[in-house]
Amino acid sequence: VGRHLYRVSFKLSYYNEYKSYLSMAGAVGRHLYREGQDFKVSTYGKFPGLLQCNFVAIPSRYADDFDRFCRDNSAPLPLIYRSKPGQKTTGGFLCGGSNGSDSTGDDSDITTDVPAYLVHKGGDSEPRENLSDVIWDDLVTFYLGCSYTFDNTLANLCRVSPTGNVGVLRTDISCIPSGPFNCRMIVSMRCVPVEHLDEMFNVTAGIDAVHGAPIHIGSPADIGLEVRDGVIDGVKGMDGVILEESVPCFWGCGVTGMEGLRVAGLNETTYSHHPGCMFVSDVKTSDVITKFSKPYPKATVVSIDNGRYAPLSVNIWDKITAIAQEILSDPGKRGIGPLLVAGDLGRACLDLSMRATHVGILVGFPCFDDKPREENDGIAGAVNIARALQAIDVKVSFIMDHSAEALSLFLTKCFKDNFLHSPPGIVRVADAKEFKAEEYSHLVAIEKPSTGTDGKYHNMRGIDVSHRVGVSSEVFSLPQVVAQLTRVGIGDGGNELGMGKVHPGVVKHVPNGEVIAATASCNFLITTGVSNWGGLGVAAGLYLVRSCPVHDRYRRRGRGTPETPANLDAFLMTEAMDYELHSLVNTAGFRDGITGKNNMTVDGLDYTAYHKAMLQTIRSFIDTE
Repeated sequence: VGRHLYRVSFKLSYYNEYKSYLSMAGAVGRHLYREGQDFKVSTYGKFPGLLQCNFVAIPSRYADDFDRFCRDNSAPLPLIYRSKPGQKTTGGFLCGGSNGSDSTGDDSDITTDVPAYLVHKGGDSEPRENLSDVIWDDLVTFYLGCSYTFDNTLANLCRVSPTGNVGVLRTDISCIPSGPFNCRMIVSMRCVPVEHLDEMFNVTAGIDAVHGAPIHIGSPADIGLEVRDGVIDGVKGMDGVILEESVPCFWGCGVTGMEGLRVAGLNETTYSHHPGCMFVSDVKTSDVITKFSKPYPKATVVSIDNGRYAPLSVNIWDKITAIAQEILSDPGKRGIGPLLVAGDLGRACLDLSMRATHVGILVGFPCFDDKPREENDGIAGAVNIARALQAIDVKVSFIMDHSAEALSLFLTKCFKDNFLHSPPGIVRVADAKEFKAEEYSHLVAIEKPSTGTDGKYHNMRGIDVSHRVGVSSEVFSLPQVVAQLTRVGIGDGGNELGMGKVHPGVVKHVPNGEVIAATASCNFLITTGVSNWGGLGVAAGLYLVRSCPVHDRYRRRGRGTPETPANLDAFLMTEAMDYELHSLVNTAGFRDGITGKNNMTVDGLDYTAYHKAMLQTIRSFIDTE
């Protein structure tokens, strides 16, 4: 139809009549552009139902380097087709027939069939209407999927910017280099209402061939973008506006290919489309998934903290939720059930997986006047957390009172006894004001005392134990720590660091709550029947998060290759190791905080009947399909 229209001098005025039709063929658009129509006019919002592509054309001697650059940075540069040197058509791969399957019907020409072009040389570029005069013999063309392909599908899920376009932004995310190609990732931004985040993610996750799911959701600052008065810096016009009641979502963008050419500064001339002016194929959007993409499990987008979000498979999120409920078991009848902050275990594990670089683990609740003063609860849990963090290459330091000599020796020895993958840092705090917050990304406090409203430390019976407590607990609430670090609290009674997040609940539900209720709050609170179980929960949660293909791609920002499946035993100890660890805690002289006895009980609960059983239950949740 399009070719016959051109035979009778089909002009732009006719095109304007027909361009809103959903049946607009790719061939019609290509021939219009070949005739010089719509120079520099974006293809955004046009040709719904058809695959649109970015393109880059480079001398053949750089082709293998650029091919690898695309494959190593597949989110911004999803490679659809690589031509042979000198080839101007798609060889029937993208054009010809109804789905690009008929090479004899492919009359496309990459030098004329795009609304506008850029010519690159030595780091500079200039626009061109067409490339028909370019000698193409040694040039290899790379066709890269474009997110314009799915914008029609997202029409009811996204809020459009005031210009009707998508913002294109340069991040601080470094692409994986290949040969001369090495640049920061360019992204496109769309604003999505919170209630549509899950649907948006699941719609786009299965179409990696056109950038797939977002590589970042929420906080622009996390990818090096600065926001002023609701607008992201560095964006022309209004395309960087963050619309009200929406979350900014960022997709890898094919302009990264142009950025790669710019930064490479090649002396040879290279070519690309002009930003926003795509090559329109004959491949239907509905066929993109089956022809080019791979499936992902159904996901949910989790609101973490401070405007940050992260996706996780629904199955994994449900498992972590079940673990959080299980470790909330209250055999000591302390009334902690209502203190659960739903989702905080999962949020803590996602945040640790995404952003942790150096985690300080505050440990040691002094319950006794003679040494070792610290009770046995929290110690094994701290080791479990450290083990899991080291399994994802995060630096770990244990932080304790300066007087906790026995505890520091025990935790140091955990590496030699193979409970830890690498030697931990040991910080014995003599003066909280000297704590170097800038060296850490996160603090995790497990079974660590907090002051009550009277400024004193209390045990569960409401007895003042301030004379036993050193100054390490003060670190958790230092102004610079609160401002700069993410804090996770783990507690089982309401008097521990972090439990200030549920202060009214402690007062209402826990015996002696009005006296013991913690004042120190946190970002994420893990309430548990025994604090050691919170350590098991974090270790299991980190394993599950790192086993999720949805999270893996998001954490990698769509770069590199999928991570090797995690080994559960590297995160969560086996039953034999867990028993040995508890035995060594006992041998080192740490006593039960309830009974005061040095035996295989924690919080008055027998190891086999409760603690071994909890580990078995958590492992069974992980193994469930």
